Amino acid sequence: MLYELIYLFFASTIQAATSPCSDEFSATKCLNEMDDVICQETFPINEAFPVVNAHCTNFKSHKVEKCRKQCRSCCQHPDFMCTDKKDSALNCRTIAEKGHCTTTDVTFKAILAVECAGSCGLCRHAGCMDNNYLLCSMLQKLCDLSDYYELMVKKCKRTCNSCAIDMQYPGWVYNKETKAHYKFIDAISQSENISAVKYERMCVEEDAHLVSIHSETENAFVYGLAGCERVFIGLRGQTSDQFGWLDGSRVDFKNFFPGFPLGTQYCAYMTGDSMFWYTDSCFTKGCAVCKKVN
Repeated sequence: MLYELIYLFFASTIQAATSPCSDEFSATKCLNEMDDVICQETFPINEAFPVVNAHCTNFKSHKVEKCRKQCRSCCQHPDFMCTDKKDSALNCRTIAEKGHCTTTDVTFKAILAVECAGSCGLCRHAGCMDNNYLLCSMLQKLCDLSDYYELMVKKCKRTCNSCAIDMQYPGWVYNKETKAHYKFIDAISQSENISAVKYERMCVEEDAHLVSIHSETENAFVYGLAGCERVFIGLRGQTSDQFGWLDGSRVDFKNFFPGFPLGTQYCAYMTGDSMFWYTDSCFTKGCAVCKKVN
């Protein structure tokens, strides 16, 4: 009884704030990237939407970013910061509510990425994304003006409804300059260590390898595809001076941050805020980009 009274006392004194999202669906349609129990203990809340724990407004907090569902701020997750295709024939909200967004059918997933990206959290799927969603949404009318169309499609591809389905390799994006297909994969699990080693196996299962990069232009392209804190690429080394691409291509371009490669860790990755390369253990968590050369 005493425990219950203490709990009710503290629960009643929890400071509250308001969700930045317009409705409960958009506020809670993502998953917590941290264990649900930890998120619930860190940001407890008893009131219904739109009330949130006041600590959820600390946007610099790492835990706030990892507990968006608990903080009712899914609408601010990069994967959800876009709208569904205008006049789509699909009922995107119903598809999301029934859990169909998690389909493993690559063709259907590619269709959802074009038609229902906002509802399904596929705003960055297969490289079809806006450089700056908020700015693109403000300038959306320019998509229809011939003087601005080329620039808008380049910078605001999703806002201008220019995403297309690659029927040869659904879910992949083709780069005309390199004549290769690329695919961003993010399989970070709360219970399993999805490492560079496993990502390479996942790429091989689709007749590809972790991406090899051969120019500054391709490096920027790969950086634009990915969306996590650690993006594995296909560069491996036996020593700090000897590196090779997993696809067997020639090492004719490097973009290591000054001072790297470092120590005895020779799996290479980019960070989410830099196009430089770093090295670390091949068994740390991250995301990856696969590359399929025709």
